[in-house]
Amino acid sequence: MVAVLVLVLWLVPINFAALSSSSSSSSSPSLSPSSINRNVSFTPTHLHAQRNLLGSQPQPPLPNAGLAQEKHKMGESNIEMLQAEEDKHGGVVVDVEGEHPIDPLHFSSQLQASISNWRQEGKKGVWIKLPIQHSNLVDTVVKAGFRYHHAEPDHLMLVCWIPHSPDTIPPNASHRLGIGAFLINNNKELLVVQETGGRFKDTGIWKMPTGTVNEGEDICAAAIREVKEETGVTIHTRTHT
Repeated sequence: MVAVLVLVLWLVPINFAALSSSSSSSSSPSLSPSSINRNVSFTPTHLHAQRNLLGSQPQPPLPNAGLAQEKHKMGESNIEMLQAEEDKHGGVVVDVEGEHPIDPLHFSSQLQASISNWRQEGKKGVWIKLPIQHSNLVDTVVKAGFRYHHAEPDHLMLVCWIPHSPDTIPPNASHRLGIGAFLINNNKELLVVQETGGRFKDTGIWKMPTGTVNEGEDICAAAIREVKEETGVTIHTRTHT
């Protein structure tokens, strides 16, 4: 009987370094995979690594999906409004597009007119996604009352809470999930590895296979993947009711 115990590790600050093992032989060790059971000491069973919901490119609204776009809308001062898409939480998302430079003064006028209109409409959080080619607008947006929320390699996301009520915008994700796989075979032998890189390199320390959970990955699937990557051992799990 082989038992697999998955441990949940909270890693702060974020560590993107991949863990590796000195064991990289082409043959897979025999671990009686058909008799391996999975015991998970946490709920729910489909816990995923979290990431900010607005970290990816906003998708165009689907027909009849209840998402409205404001295109070429004129404010009371006859200034063209910024194009925005409504989110599911009573706010709007402005995705600044285009390859050509944008004049900060013109953008400031559009932003101020748009905020005034959104406030009258009862909007809440306003998100502005600035791609790296429009980084010259950061100062303009910050002076309009926006703050940094998170950054990706190709864009910066800023946010502003415009109603006169408590700000309920959630903070950006501050952690990642890590796993450690504890495997014992029928001979009561524990599967351990030595790292060829990272902080345990050349220390002589034996440890469990470990690693981080990918975005959107099931935590048990992450344990199976890390064991395979570090040791070559393939784990087949069975769920007992």
